[in-house]
Formats: sequence, C-alpha cells, structure tokens
Amino acid sequence: MPPPFASPCWARYLTNDALHDDIPARDLTLQQATEVIAYLVANNLITLSPQMSFDASCAIDLHVTNGRIALGSTTIDGVTITRREHSAGPNSTATTITNVTPRLVVLTYRLARFLKQSWGASEIYHKGMGQGRGPVGDPHNSGRAIDFSGAVTRVGTFFVSTDWGNCQVRLNGRRLAAWPQTHPDGRPFRQTTYRLEQPGHAPSNAARFFREVYKFFADQASDAPNGRPRHANITNTGYIRHPDYPDHGTGRDGRAAHQDHIHAEIPAI
Repeated sequence: MPPPFASPCWARYLTNDALHDDIPARDLTLQQATEVIAYLVANNLITLSPQMSFDASCAIDLHVTNGRIALGSTTIDGVTITRREHSAGPNSTATTITNVTPRLVVLTYRLARFLKQSWGASEIYHKGMGQGRGPVGDPHNSGRAIDFSGAVTRVGTFFVSTDWGNCQVRLNGRRLAAWPQTHPDGRPFRQTTYRLEQPGHAPSNAARFFREVYKFFADQASDAPNGRPRHANITNTGYIRHPDYPDHGTGRDGRAAHQDHIHAEIPAI
C-alpha cells in the first residue's frame, strides 16, 4: 500500500532505520520521534489528523499544537487502542486519539507491535491517554502518559482489574483481599510481592502477560527522573505504577489508585 499522498520525500522514511528501534521511546529526541512517525504514516501503520506534510527541503511538519498531535484513527499497526474504564465496559466510542506527544505515539506503537507479535493482540485497552483528571501539566494532560488496563490476545482477554488487582495477596501464610496500608506499628507497608507468581508454581498466562507488559514499560518508558537510576523490578518504586506497587499512596501516586491499570509515562522533551 503506497504512502497516503505522493511525495519524493517519503523515500528516506520507508526504511527500518527511520524506526530508531535502538533508542527507548523515553530517550528519543523530537526529531527522532518525528522520523518514526513519518515511517508509520508512510507505511499506513497510523493515521494523523491533520495529516503531516513536507516542506521544500523534505523536513517533516507534524502540525504540532502545544507539543501535541492527534491520530485520526484508534488503530495502530492493526491493533485497536480503546479507552475502557473497567472490564465490564462499555468501550469508548472515540474514533481518534488526541493531545498526545510524538514520543507517546511511538511508545504506543511499540506497545501495539510488541503485544501483536508476542501475544497476538488485536485490541489494547486504556483508562486514559492524552487526557486525565489531574492538573493541566500532569503527565496525562500534557500528553505523555498512558494508563494500560488490558488487552485482547490470542490466549484470552486480560484486564488489570479482574486478572491482577482483584486477586488476593499472600502475606505471612494468609490470603488477603489487598495489601495492608500500614504495619501494626503504624509504619507504611511496602513489602509487596508480585501476587500473580508463586514460588514453585508455573506462572499463569495472566502472570506472564502482565510481567511482560511491565518489562516493556521498564524498557521503553520512564521509571525514574532523568539521570536517576532506573528500577526494572516489578515491585520497585518508580514512575510505573500498578496493583503491587510498594507505596500505598494517598492520592493518584500509589498502588491504591492503580488496582485496575498500569501507569506508564515518558518525559517531556
């Protein structure tokens, strides 16, 4: 299928070199992220609204507004990206994805490609992407974050809420509905484990799926301020938050607010 409009400028963006796969999404420069997006448009893997254009020197114009762009379709590399608040639905009727930074577009494309190749995913669910309930400059409202809530795969449909956050935890030989907020002496309880895996038992499909999604975000998204050590283990603190995050939190930052999704973000350019 040819690029969406005729231009000799497409030639430099049709090779895999333009994907910059050797650079994590969080580390892409704006120019590199723009080149990835040009590759995706050229190969009809995403649709932009408005459409990108080239100037006389073949420089790309994504028609960025306040650092953000919009997708004219919720399909990325054949995978539908759907807003869905919880497992009972319903799906959002939105047909576009708006207010997203170029790097978040690249992150989402790579997530769709990874889950399609590894798990046969046909649909990815999220609770927020490009918009949120926080202040104007927070990662969601500035177009830098996605709240991943599940996916339809070849081995079944997974939701963070029903297949992770609603599962019991094991603590000192007891099964509990959730991790305690504090120890008996009042200290914050932070000794969480990945509840879906038990020593000596083969992991379930859900356990493998969410661990691989977490690893993807650890590889591609931010999990510490720029220049700080990264936290690649699933129960470490960091920017990637989920049902077994060690800090309970008092607002939107801890595990209490992430029992039904995985929060991932990329830094501002």
